Amino acid sequence: MRSMRLPGLLRRLFDLGIVKKMIVGYVCIIMIPTVTFGAMYYRSLTSNVLYNYATSKQSNMEQASSTLKTNLTQLQTLSQLFEVNTNLIDYLNGNYTTDADRVYNFVKYIRPLFSYLYSGNPLIETIRLYKLPPEVPAIGPELLDVSELGDIYGQIQIQPITEGLWINREQAGRLPRPAYYVKLYNGDYSKEVGILEIDVNDRLLATFLQSLQSPQKGNLYVLADGDRIVYKEESSPIDAELRQQLLADADGGESAYKVGHSRIVSSIRLDKLQMRVVLVSKTGDIATGLQQKRLMYLAAIALLFVLLSLLYYLLAMSVTRRVAKLARHMRAVSRNKLIEYKGVGSQDEIGYLITSYNDMIRHIDELINSVHRSELLRRESAYLALQAQIKPHFLYNTLESIRMLAETNQDHDVAEMTFTLGSFLRYSMSDTKNETTLQEEIENVRRYLIIHKIRMGNRLTYTFDIHADVSRFVCPRFILQPLAENSIIHGIAPLKRPCELVISAEETEACMVIRIADNGKGIPADKLQALWQMLQYPDPDGNSGGHGLYNVSERIKLFYGKGSGLEVDSPETGGTTFTIRLVKGRTHADHLDRR
Repeated sequence: MRSMRLPGLLRRLFDLGIVKKMIVGYVCIIMIPTVTFGAMYYRSLTSNVLYNYATSKQSNMEQASSTLKTNLTQLQTLSQLFEVNTNLIDYLNGNYTTDADRVYNFVKYIRPLFSYLYSGNPLIETIRLYKLPPEVPAIGPELLDVSELGDIYGQIQIQPITEGLWINREQAGRLPRPAYYVKLYNGDYSKEVGILEIDVNDRLLATFLQSLQSPQKGNLYVLADGDRIVYKEESSPIDAELRQQLLADADGGESAYKVGHSRIVSSIRLDKLQMRVVLVSKTGDIATGLQQKRLMYLAAIALLFVLLSLLYYLLAMSVTRRVAKLARHMRAVSRNKLIEYKGVGSQDEIGYLITSYNDMIRHIDELINSVHRSELLRRESAYLALQAQIKPHFLYNTLESIRMLAETNQDHDVAEMTFTLGSFLRYSMSDTKNETTLQEEIENVRRYLIIHKIRMGNRLTYTFDIHADVSRFVCPRFILQPLAENSIIHGIAPLKRPCELVISAEETEACMVIRIADNGKGIPADKLQALWQMLQYPDPDGNSGGHGLYNVSERIKLFYGKGSGLEVDSPETGGTTFTIRLVKGRTHADHLDRR
């Protein structure tokens, strides 16, 4: 029965007039598929929004985690001030035999160290020393007996020499307070003399959690030991399903996120603090704007198609016959059989269509080969452009993989150098613009110096002394890095002693002045004179050397005009100072326009 109905339906469809056929085809072939595709596209768009949000949120968590790790590392390095304080080690080792000597040295040399650390780091709540030798007396709130540590002492004892331990102090209804413990030894590390405790206040984790939030606020949870929720916001409910998911993900990798039907769960693991921070966002809150517009979107599409269908039906009556004849002729035309239409034309649009069609047929054969060749060239150009993009991206992705592997292996120096090198290469290899802001240029030099600092160690220290609004000041790319490179390669690298590089910026009403100074080897007087001569009157044969400095100077002059340029000074006592004067005139808005 069903097989007989289908041929009958098709026959009736074939018997319809061309206008009705066009309406049916319009509805079945255009309207319904387009509406269906629109709905599917909207669902896909919503899904992409959620995944983009989750990816962005996870990236934000990783950046905040990196900042927190830096703060923890800075707090850990404070213990070195105690380790190198010989008066403190002598005191804990019992080298002072009288109470007067102990009190005098404690008050004069040891207690000021505590005051200095309190005033210099607002994250510190308290700093205490727990002495081990029983004959050494405890003094004040700073120095206590090791017995007051309680059970924590056993955890600290199993730590290797020079390695500290972070312990979280849980507080009911409040964030845990991390405390850092490290053992102190005598001068030759043969005897343990004390334990240092650095107790951190609530500000450390509070600032970290605050940086994780966004306009679509989520619910924050802090898990410790892999199976306990030690903190949650007051407005963060926990149902059985969420609790099970939180505990199931507690032992996951360092960073992860999951997009579910009703929730997006982003998490980051803080290895030093033995805890995981989880941010749970409701998908409904994120996609609220899209959901509110869905009905209006679908209704507008439906209304538009109805109106177009009616208009199409009215216009079809006047064009269907001649269009049908032209269509029959066009069906007979193929690529290898181009025949002009011989029907009678008129002065209306259909007649113009017929005339244009015949002109098109005459020219198609002439153009088809050239179009084919153009298409091949376009595809080849697109492939070469894609290949050019793949090379730097492959390098960036490889460096990122190396950095992640180094982080996994706890090789922080390699991870930092790889991350900094990747950022430096992105800035150096980008060809999207020839101008940037002075702040971006200074940040590029900072990344360059970080790489050399890791390579040269204590032989290189650097300082940035910026007293100007560099965020809105436009400059050419790569005017500072060649100067910093010159100072390191020719002034600092040849020396074995520690050297310092200072980059400063100050602003006057007329210009911006930037100085790059080092206390390195310096430049001999004869070479300095030749360098000055080259900057003012370059050798046309290219035999004077210093082309990098000359290029920087000329680019500055071309960009900023008269009064700008590069100056070099190297006194007989050693060291070199590069001074750049940039005459004001360009603004941040100009920079954006040129980009």
